[in-house]
Amino acid sequence: MSNLFPYDAITFTTEISGVTSQNIMPGSTPKTVLSVAMQQENQASNTVVECGSNLIAKNYATNFSAVPMSYRCFDTLRVSKTGNDKSTVIVTYVPYDISTTTPDYNPSTNIASSSDIKIYGSMTAGEVLISFLIFSLICVLLTRYMIQGLDKIKTKRKYLQYGGGDVEVREDA
Repeated sequence: MSNLFPYDAITFTTEISGVTSQNIMPGSTPKTVLSVAMQQENQASNTVVECGSNLIAKNYATNFSAVPMSYRCFDTLRVSKTGNDKSTVIVTYVPYDISTTTPDYNPSTNIASSSDIKIYGSMTAGEVLISFLIFSLICVLLTRYMIQGLDKIKTKRKYLQYGGGDVEVREDA
C-alpha cells in the first residue's frame, strides 16, 4: 500500500486535558504540516493547532477529521486547548520546507523495485461473472459481424428489377 506522506514524515500524537499548550516542534526551523486531525471528548472546549500566532486548524468543540494539507511553518508548531475535557490531536509533518527541499533518499533502501509490486485488490464472484458475460457478449457480436462480412462476399445477391409493370426477380451475373 502506498503511503500518503513522504517516508520521513513525523506523526505527533498527544492526548491533552484541561487548559494547556504543548509544543510539537519548537524553533524557527522550516517545517511543513501535512495533516491534522483532532477528536474532542465533550463540547466544553476548543483545540487549535498553530504555527506561532497563525492558526492552522481549529476544531470548534467538535471532532476534526484528518485533513491533508501542505502548510509551511517557520515558527513554533504548537497545539493549545481551552476547557477541562480531553482532546486527542494527531499532526503529521516533515522537518523541512517541502516546497524548497527535496529529501535525501537513502541509497541502501529500495524505494521501488519490481519485487515490491503486490496486488491487494480482488474481484468478487459477481464481478467475475459480469466480466465474463460482457466478454462473451463482445466475442459473440464480433464473431457475428465477421460472419456477416464473409457471407456478403460468398453469396450472390438477388434484386428486384421493375420492368414494364411486372416484377421480375433476376440474379446477379
